[in-house]
Amino acid sequence: VCDRHTVMTSLSDVSVTFGGVITVKARVVFVHPFCLFSIIQYNPAELEDEFDVSDLKLTENDVFVGDEVEFVGLSMRQTLIFSLGKVESVEALNSESSQARTPSFIPMNQEIFSTSCIGTDPNGFSGPGVFFSREKPNTVV
Repeated sequence: VCDRHTVMTSLSDVSVTFGGVITVKARVVFVHPFCLFSIIQYNPAELEDEFDVSDLKLTENDVFVGDEVEFVGLSMRQTLIFSLGKVESVEALNSESSQARTPSFIPMNQEIFSTSCIGTDPNGFSGPGVFFSREKPNTVV
């Protein structure tokens, strides 16, 4: 999972660099048209001798207020951020639509959530990152 500023389109050549040491080819699996994330896939067998990697799973469960999550991402200064927190609110994503508008993708049946763990950067800002379930390791929320 990466942000859409890194992988903007499925029509691209993608490579992933691990630890600044090994670069492997990857392919774009999915680019979300609205929520600014992309899913890429690489062959973990290419890293067996150098790094211990494991698969990430996307949760099939809903997120509820009070759920514990982990945030792993980058600060605005590109330093690693790791923080624990709880989901504070879950709301429907409201996309305004108008008949006068140019036809385009309109997301339906989506929810957004806010947590208590964002803003762990000393300056109060956090950049791109991923939320993980505390109850199910390696599961992206």
